[in-house]
Amino acid sequence: MTTPEDKSLAVQGATEDTTNGTSKDIVGNTPPVADTNVAPVKPTDAEAAAAAAKQAVDDAAAVAAAKAEDDTTAEDNPLDTDAWGTTGDPAGDAVMEIMQNAGMTPADAKAMMYDAITAGDVTKVDQAALIEKVGKARAALILAGTENFIGKQAAKGASILKDVHGSVGGEDNWKQLAAWAKTGVPEAELSEYRGMIDAGGAQARFAAQEILGRYNAVDSNNSIGDAAQITPDTNAAPANRQLTRAEYYAETAKANAKGDTVAINEIQKARERGRAAGI
Repeated sequence: MTTPEDKSLAVQGATEDTTNGTSKDIVGNTPPVADTNVAPVKPTDAEAAAAAAKQAVDDAAAVAAAKAEDDTTAEDNPLDTDAWGTTGDPAGDAVMEIMQNAGMTPADAKAMMYDAITAGDVTKVDQAALIEKVGKARAALILAGTENFIGKQAAKGASILKDVHGSVGGEDNWKQLAAWAKTGVPEAELSEYRGMIDAGGAQARFAAQEILGRYNAVDSNNSIGDAAQITPDTNAAPANRQLTRAEYYAETAKANAKGDTVAINEIQKARERGRAAGI
């Protein structure tokens, strides 16, 4: 083991053997320094503090490295849809997966993201709280994914409204129908219609026309709808036929695909007769 004294001797060209007189190959001619000339090395208070600080940094780095390793493992976990559900959109689900793997709960996510999602405004997310919860890197991914999701939902919503408005004769008609449906349609069925409207496409058009048919079937309501939809066409199909909801949906989807408003009118009347007959 090399001591401070040994280092002093080595500087002068001595080895352990030269100090005890046993070396046969002496390097250098300078005599060794006597023991009394070597002072013990004692760290100053500043050096001791620096060493302690370095150790603390090393310990913190080790903890961070272990956490990073745990985080890497966690990031491989797919979204637990049983706990989190699904948005029906890859961008939305990716955001939830990041939050899940950062240790957030569905309740945490809802509290932090709900207002922004419903308002369609990512700036409503408390970014400072999000960063504190998941770190800057993950927060950036979550915010970017949320903005993407909101943009896609806005475009989808605009497309759905265009279809719905066209199915009932315009935006004003739809506003009137939507207001009436809140009390005029049983909640269970209204919930079903909402789901169909959210799905978009033929389902949204079907739901809107179902609500229109129910509204027009109430004697106290003033019939609404555009001219093309309410003009009778007895040549399209037997005037007395009745359609079930499933049949109405299937025929409406076909008519909508063709843009056949005359057929849509007849189908709607047939559904009204079917509803009156209890089918």
